[in-house]
Amino acid sequence: MTNITFNAPLPPANGSIETIFEGGTNARIQDLEAEIDSTDVIHAVFFDPDSSSLMYVNDASGTWSSEVLATGESQYDPSIVIDSNDKIHISYLNFTNKEVMYTNNVAGSWAASSVVSDFNRFWGYNYHCGTSIDLDSNNNVYIAYVYDCAYSTAKLEIADNSGGSWSSTILQQTYSGYHLSSTSFDLVLDSNDAAHVLYTMRNGQNNRLNHTTNESGSWVSTQIGSTVTSSTGFNYVSVDIDSTDVVHSVHRNNRLIYSNNSGGTWTSTSSSTFPCSIGSTHGTHSCGGLSSIFIDTDDNIHISHHMYDWRHLLYVNDVSGSWQTVQYNNPGSTGSTGYGYETAVVVDSNGDVEILHGFELNSQMTLVSLYQQGPDSGSGSGSGSGVEYSSPITSATSCVA
Repeated sequence: MTNITFNAPLPPANGSIETIFEGGTNARIQDLEAEIDSTDVIHAVFFDPDSSSLMYVNDASGTWSSEVLATGESQYDPSIVIDSNDKIHISYLNFTNKEVMYTNNVAGSWAASSVVSDFNRFWGYNYHCGTSIDLDSNNNVYIAYVYDCAYSTAKLEIADNSGGSWSSTILQQTYSGYHLSSTSFDLVLDSNDAAHVLYTMRNGQNNRLNHTTNESGSWVSTQIGSTVTSSTGFNYVSVDIDSTDVVHSVHRNNRLIYSNNSGGTWTSTSSSTFPCSIGSTHGTHSCGGLSSIFIDTDDNIHISHHMYDWRHLLYVNDVSGSWQTVQYNNPGSTGSTGYGYETAVVVDSNGDVEILHGFELNSQMTLVSLYQQGPDSGSGSGSGSGVEYSSPITSATSCVA
């Protein structure tokens, strides 16, 4: 395993870094998700607490542009997916009305509607469980969400409009003391239109990761791995699926944990598989936070996440056949000298890797794009420029000062 370090916000070798969006001071950009369309345009959504707005950005023109989709709320928890016609579909929460919302630009302009109303009896800033959206082969919409998120009686549900109107199904409720009140979850559909939801459950300090799917025609839940005792719990679940319908996921258990169901059986990496720091003498670090996973067109795995205490950005791939990690160091270890936050990784048709990354410098929040050109030539309509390299990122020359 070859691991290297770059000092960000300097560009990585053979790549570039640019600002996507400038936020306010002491207002951390949150709930970032990104996808890439068939023309290599990147689309992303996030919550900007400085303006209390749900933001959408893309690089369709070759430079980044932003648009306000909704405003006036203190949280949105959005999720994004792109359909077969390169139209955008987004789910989010309406904090005031306690609604699961859905918007798309299928008709050209954004059209928002309510999916589920009054689905939480109580809602506070620390009690919101987000949404996750995906589409089937007919571009029907599926949205996972949690009913009564703040309670130990919370229920994981999925809503879909495949029948022409929205209908909901309960996927998981409390059992044997395990509950969903602070669950992290993500949804993906396979090529046969079966849904797969990975989610965390907790009973005191006992934590487990579950997978539920309807691929057999009825909903079946399976625990992934063993129950782990941890005061921090499991969180930051991110899921993607490859061309053979193998489901891949990452989550945080103080470290980055990767799982897949290749061969029909779930397996997970150990807590020591991925380094939380490279070349550091600062002791044992926590990582795996704010994680994102993306499977490229060659079924290579790409993961972005954070060293938790120093907020350095970590990027992992298996392009060479084994796991490789790159660390992008922020300027310092405090908020005044540089902190990293949200991450979202995508890979285009040329193998170009782009990591969207929340970044704070001198209390000023921005969303930046860390770009690394891939090994293939070609021209998409997205942004970014760099020098070709022969093996994605892992062979780049270190930029450590």
